[in-house]
Amino acid sequence: MVRRIKLTDLPHNVEDWSKYWRETYEERAAIMQHDGGLNQKKAEFQAEELVRAEYQNLIGVSFK
Repeated sequence: MVRRIKLTDLPHNVEDWSKYWRETYEERAAIMQHDGGLNQKKAEFQAEELVRAEYQNLIGVSFK
């Protein structure tokens, strides 16, 4: 399945996100690792999903 990037979506690579969204992602991943006991890979995956959902909710767009 190919995911098509829309103009209202965050870039595919986290490194290309704005400073605000990157810091939000990094903070969430760190909390999930420290407080939630998740390994780094799982924490980063879940943090990315959460931040993308928050971003889409903020701009009022749903891709489902």
